[in-house]
Amino acid sequence: MQLRIKKYFSLLKYSSQTTIAYMKTIHTYKPVKQHIYTAEEFIRIADLKRDNIESSQFIPPKVGEDSFGSFKVVFRYAELMEASV
Repeated sequence: MQLRIKKYFSLLKYSSQTTIAYMKTIHTYKPVKQHIYTAEEFIRIADLKRDNIESSQFIPPKVGEDSFGSFKVVFRYAELMEASV
């Protein structure tokens, strides 16, 4: 009985490794001219892509919302963002 279980698990391990080896993640991107970021994301984007930001606008938080608000950023040139599928 123990030998059968051991063989079964070794087959499972082999089959899962081959499946992982052949699986590919496909990402879909779309060009975006404006995007809404959280405060933390805005600080990071402002440092990294300062040259491409045309304008930004603060959007205050709603009453009872647990956040610091958000920022609407308009880019000079469209940025590629991952599309939600």
